[in-house]
Amino acid sequence: MYDEYVAAAEGELQRAGLDVPEAGRVLFAALDGLALQQVAFGHRERTEAGVALVHELFQALLSARQRA
Repeated sequence: MYDEYVAAAEGELQRAGLDVPEAGRVLFAALDGLALQQVAFGHRERTEAGVALVHELFQALLSARQRA
């Protein structure tokens, strides 16, 4: 099942124009970790901030790849 989630993340990243090996695994690992922290500790605001930061990081990666 985990591989299916990673494949889905990879597909969405590719659809967005970011075709980087292992990016889907990194994205899913980050989101999976944030979800685990949300369940374990709560703090919805921290989780939302973390998700926003992951989004920002991947946007920056996409922009950098497009400029290169």
